[in-house]
Amino acid sequence: MAVLKVGDWVLFDDGEKVGRIVRTSYGGREEFCLITNGEQGFSSVRLKISIKPIDPAFNVLLTSVNK
Repeated sequence: MAVLKVGDWVLFDDGEKVGRIVRTSYGGREEFCLITNGEQGFSSVRLKISIKPIDPAFNVLLTSVNK
């Protein structure tokens, strides 16, 4: 499993949605992440094992598109 950092772009909901990590743990539990969903404008809590990191080469592109 890849190391997730705040600001990383990830796929979730079986690769259907793209979001950005806000917190790498939630409620004192390391197995959860808080992810912002730009599509709906709010954050959600997801299990880390269900999150797929996007290649860092796309970070600049995704950040530019979502500004």
